[in-house]
Order: sequence, then C-alpha cells, then structure tokens
Amino acid sequence: MKDCLPFHVRRKGQKVGPVIGILVSNKQNKFYGNIPLFNRIQRKLFELGGFSVCFPIDQLLRGNLSGYCYIPSTNHWISINDLVPDAFYNRLLRDDEHKLKLLSEMYTTPFFNRQFFDKWELYSVLSQDNLLEKHLPKTLLLTDSNFNEYLNTYSSFYVKERESSKGAGIFLVEKERENIIIQTVEKKFVFYNVKEAWDFLKKHTNDCIIQETIPSQRWHGNKFDLRLFVHFIDGNYEISGTGVRVSHGQQITTHVPNGGMVGTLNELPITIDSPLLQALMNNCGKLLTKKISFVGEFSADIGITPTGHYYIYELNSKPMDFDEPIIKQKGTENLIHTFYNFTSFPWRNHKTFVENKKRNNQKNSILIKEIVKVKTNRLP
Repeated sequence: MKDCLPFHVRRKGQKVGPVIGILVSNKQNKFYGNIPLFNRIQRKLFELGGFSVCFPIDQLLRGNLSGYCYIPSTNHWISINDLVPDAFYNRLLRDDEHKLKLLSEMYTTPFFNRQFFDKWELYSVLSQDNLLEKHLPKTLLLTDSNFNEYLNTYSSFYVKERESSKGAGIFLVEKERENIIIQTVEKKFVFYNVKEAWDFLKKHTNDCIIQETIPSQRWHGNKFDLRLFVHFIDGNYEISGTGVRVSHGQQITTHVPNGGMVGTLNELPITIDSPLLQALMNNCGKLLTKKISFVGEFSADIGITPTGHYYIYELNSKPMDFDEPIIKQKGTENLIHTFYNFTSFPWRNHKTFVENKKRNNQKNSILIKEIVKVKTNRLP
C-alpha cells in the first residue's frame, strides 16, 4: 500500500485517464510555470476521472519519464515515475521552446499547443481567410523600404518584435511636423530625420513586423480592447470568456503588466457583436490548426474602431491567467473538455462519473492522505 496512490479514474478500453502531461521548464530540482493554473487543472481532472503530471523538460530529454503530481485533497505535490501521458500540454517558457523538436523525436505522445505564435507567421496564415483578412491591420516585415513606406502612408504605426508577448517589445512611431516620435511604454524619443529614427530601431529591435495603427473606441478618454479566451470544443472553437483591458497613463498597450487596467463589458459604450467574434475565433483556430499544428486554446486581443469595425491585434498560444474569476473558472472547465476531445476520451458521460465518484469519495480521500505522508519527500 505504501507504493500506491488510489483515486478514481475513468477507463477507455484498457486505458485509464486521460493522463495529461504538462510540459514545464525547469532549473535543477525546481520547475517553473503557472502553478495556480496547474492546480486548477488537476482539481477538475480529478473530478472527472483523469489526472495531470508536470514533466520538467530536461528530465524528459534525459529519457526520465518522472514528474510531479498535485494532490488537491492534501494540497501536496508528490513525485511520480514511469507514466506515459496521453498528451503533452505545452507550458514551456519561450527560452525552452527549441527543445520541443528533440522531444518530439524521442516520444510519440501528441502535443497540445506546440509553439508560441510568431506575429508574422500569424498574419501570413490568417490573411489567407476571406473573413479574417478584413479584420487584420495591414502588416509587413520591418525593413528600410517598408519603414519609409509606412512613414509616407500613415500618421502613426507600430513596430513589434515578432516573438514578443504581454505588451513587451512594442514601439509606437508617429510623425509630428518634420519630426519622428518613437514611444515605448516608458519613454519617448524625438528624431529629426528618417535616418536617425531608422538607426534607433535597428539598434533596439530584432526581427520585427510593422503594423498600421487602428483608431480605437474610447472609454473615459482611454483606448480599450477585448481579451477573448478561446478553446477547441467538439470540433469548433468557442469563446470561454471576454474580458476588457483599458490603457492607463499611456496609449501604447492595454496589457495589465504594462500599466493597463481591467474593465467590464457592461461599462463599455457599445454592445459587443458576439456572433461576429465567435465566427472570427472559430476561423482563426481552424486555420492555425490546419496550417501550423493543433491549437487547443488561445487568447485574442481585439480592437474596435469608433465606427464599430473589429480588428484582431494579436493571438497568444499560451494565455496568461485572466483576472476575472468567472473567465478563469470557465476557461479551466473548457480546457479540460478540450483535453478529453484531444485524447478521444468520452466527455458525454462525465456527469454520471462525478455522481458515482461522490458515493465513494470519503473512503478514497482518507487513503490519499495516508499515502501522501510517505510520498512527499520531493517537493518541486
């Protein structure tokens, strides 16, 4: 009994689960990631007969199929060995993304959200769709000639690093009489000719896109945009929640880590076109899965012009936690549903499973508590 950890599981033929392997970055004997999210995933999976294990990427690359399993009833993590998951849910940090190629050569386990999105690749793929193309800001790669073209065409535009996220790596370029103003979230720089501005960007950026500025609806004088949380559910991409982010103190980004604020839908001066947003997100998900690899979840930054036209600013394949509790909860539930779809475990009987589990829950929780005392010798 000391080597066992009993809990309720669901069977599919000769398999139990699903077992979701969460790929995490690690350093020495610690792993990194969104621990509150991992805990929520485990709680929900336990309710439905599955479970998750966090696998440090470097251990897997050494052929070591050991990881860490969170036990909600005791709020402990335990080590677990020699467990082959049904799917890998990629939550690696960007610096470890290059290790996935080698990992995929070592293991046949399918990947869920294989990579971060590249802004130029995103635009190149999404612009192939007739509906989506009308909702994308004009975007080019940053070159000397494209920089000059945008200066002659637009009064302002953005320069964005292709692999940046969370509002980082963004420069707003504006023309002001004979001068060129380049702003970041924190600073403003004034240049008196095109060469000076171009030399500045070459020095401070690497591998960027250049994108037209879209005039934005205002809320109390500040620009705002929508944050959509999207999941693959039964063959389509559904919006799990819609948040509002408002710029504050600067007009470059609405991301909260860079000074943005959280708003609510009922405070906005307009009514959101939910059917259009749903159609846009469904097309995005299906096209990205077809052209790149399976995308099970993503978030989207959506802007709305004063005339009511919607624009897709960015998509993120590894969404941050939403601040809104209801979106966080619904997002976790739909993510678990996506896991079941992706691993082909039946979802339709989950309510019956939960009811059957509740009848025997007390006995199993006591067994777990007894065994966790033995197994908590290695905490991540």
